[in-house]
Amino acid sequence: MGVNVDRITTSFTAKTKSVSSEIKMPAGNVAGSAGFGYAIDARENLTATVINRLQKAGEKISIVQEPFVDGKNNFVRGTFIIEKGSQTQSRINDLTKDLGVSFTGISTKPNASKPLKKIKVGLYKSWDASIDEGWTRWVLEQFEFDLDTLHNSDIKGKDLSKYSAIIFPSQSPEEIIAGHRPGTMPEPYVGGIELEGLMTLNDYVNKGGVLIMFDEACDLAIDEFSLPVRNVVKGLSSSQFFIPGSIIRMNVNSNDPLAFGMKEEAAASFSRSRAFETIIPSRKAEGGNELI
Repeated sequence: MGVNVDRITTSFTAKTKSVSSEIKMPAGNVAGSAGFGYAIDARENLTATVINRLQKAGEKISIVQEPFVDGKNNFVRGTFIIEKGSQTQSRINDLTKDLGVSFTGISTKPNASKPLKKIKVGLYKSWDASIDEGWTRWVLEQFEFDLDTLHNSDIKGKDLSKYSAIIFPSQSPEEIIAGHRPGTMPEPYVGGIELEGLMTLNDYVNKGGVLIMFDEACDLAIDEFSLPVRNVVKGLSSSQFFIPGSIIRMNVNSNDPLAFGMKEEAAASFSRSRAFETIIPSRKAEGGNELI
């Protein structure tokens, strides 16, 4: 990793100073003139917090689909554009101080920009506790996403159209669908989303909703919604494929809107996880021959 390490095998003393006060984040800045508005780079993690705060304040934001040039500044795909309004400059200045982020003023609206919709996220929380749910909720809360926790009763037979996406953390299909068995827990905490919940989710997706399934939960989507996807490591023995918990190198198509702001290589945690490939569903041709 390019880190030099010196091992110290004996005790030592050093002059130290106790730090009791909070270390303040250095303020960011605004470069250039904002004739049309402001640009902020998607490659910064705190950009998510910036966008969420500005959208909640009613600012108009778009995302750039292609690289562009404004004056002497070059901008990459995925750059966010905040159109200048009556209170935008004041809000931008506050963000540079509060979060230490920087913006660049732009003179004109980029051609390849697309309005960014304000999103609302639903996060499924089973009564069968999930570590993945807790960490996912914590991350979304830290970056100030508009988030609702969804229990079984919040899904079954309900109108989910207000959610831009619903996330299912890593849990087995059995835990999600069936949950705790009757008699093992107090009545309000038994069961899962059941068939009614599956039908509700299917209707939600058919009407344009987005399901985001993490790891084990992918099995539910593949099996229950007949997705043309196959887990290529399913059924392999440990002698054929074995990654019980490692950091792996991941290649990213950073030109895809889902990966705007990402580098072409990233690190990912893989712990007995899944790996997918798409498949072409078979169909019967005339005469009963199978086409692939």
